[in-house]
Amino acid sequence: MKKLTLLGIALLPFLGAMTGWSQTNEFSREGKWDTYVFGMYGKIALVDVSAYEAGVGVGYNIYDQLNLSGEFGAGALGAEFEGVGGSTALLSGHLALDYNILKKPVTPFFGIGAGLYYAPDASDCLYSANLDLGLRWDINDRWFAKASYQPTLLMHQGLSGGILANLLTVGVGIKF
Repeated sequence: MKKLTLLGIALLPFLGAMTGWSQTNEFSREGKWDTYVFGMYGKIALVDVSAYEAGVGVGYNIYDQLNLSGEFGAGALGAEFEGVGGSTALLSGHLALDYNILKKPVTPFFGIGAGLYYAPDASDCLYSANLDLGLRWDINDRWFAKASYQPTLLMHQGLSGGILANLLTVGVGIKF
């Protein structure tokens, strides 16, 4: 019972932010810059390929609900087929446009984006187009956190169509 009470006390600020208890009428993202770090994990559908990445991003809140951002990431791409595995370095760059649905500290968001994934060992480049579905929490006037799911279409010059990847991203940053 004591652990349950402590958990409730620990979650109270988060629940308050979600319901607007701690929100003032002065809340605004408009005209502020976002800088953040993120971690990403992804799986490519229908094959045993996974990717891990960490990176940095910068965004500008055009108005309270619209954010334009750019990201650079580095990580690894690993695959396994019939017991044989391998991995390679992975570099990426993306541009995205996010729409925060609510003008509140905790808001769901959706977005669209495009970018490149480059594997230096393979000297190969994949183009990407993605949707972004997530949750943003402006912890206070300075700090924020984001988590999202990104269904991403990966395309290559030599292939017709594309491959679907499922990416999960978590980040934390500051506004100024």
